[in-house]
Amino acid sequence: MPVAYLAFGSNLGDREDNIRRAWALLPEKGVKILQASSIIETDPVGGPPQGLFLNAAARVETELGPLPLLRVCQEIETALGRVRTVKDGPRALDIDILLYGDIKLNEPDLVIPHPRMYERDFVMRPLSGVMEGPVRANFDERAASWDEDPRWVRTAREIADALFREIPLSGQETAVDLGCGTGLLTL
Repeated sequence: MPVAYLAFGSNLGDREDNIRRAWALLPEKGVKILQASSIIETDPVGGPPQGLFLNAAARVETELGPLPLLRVCQEIETALGRVRTVKDGPRALDIDILLYGDIKLNEPDLVIPHPRMYERDFVMRPLSGVMEGPVRANFDERAASWDEDPRWVRTAREIADALFREIPLSGQETAVDLGCGTGLLTL
């Protein structure tokens, strides 16, 4: 079953309860949580002035494809009070798909890996606590100096480049090099 990584954020209402309720609803929708990170408090990034966020990440397993998983995440956001009024505005709950197996996807509603995840401490800190396997080993190797280097975002971008490199092939196929072997994605 494919493994995906999700990010959670909330800065309205009972922020911690919003995240924990989302975790409780995911299994009801066919998404098994394998591991959840600790919940951290962070400053908002972008958007209008707003309150502090609580953020977390989870490693999940699901038979849902990426787009059905996105719909499930949006249903849970709505069920827990998310109203989309202002871009990057305050929200009761935000769930983002960061990674999904070895898939690299660029659809109007969903881009995997998440295009800004490597630039955001509020995503990378919780995510680093739930990554595993070859992806985790590659992540750890490159992230070893984050604590000493305040410019860690540059290092995170290097991780993204190393983890997800497209190798063009003939026809409708793309090979995705994950730094731990190459998978074939047929489009």
